[in-house]
Amino acid sequence: MPEPEFVYKIVPAALWAEATRAGALAGAPVDLADGYIHFSTAAQV
Repeated sequence: MPEPEFVYKIVPAALWAEATRAGALAGAPVDLADGYIHFSTAAQV
């Protein structure tokens, strides 16, 4: 299976606004708890 050209991260608007202000996304609570960022491919969204 080829690697996807894009990956997606779905986050609540408030978390996205915070990331936009900070210039980085540290992750959602589930990401921080698991120790990695959960991404999706276009087919999964």
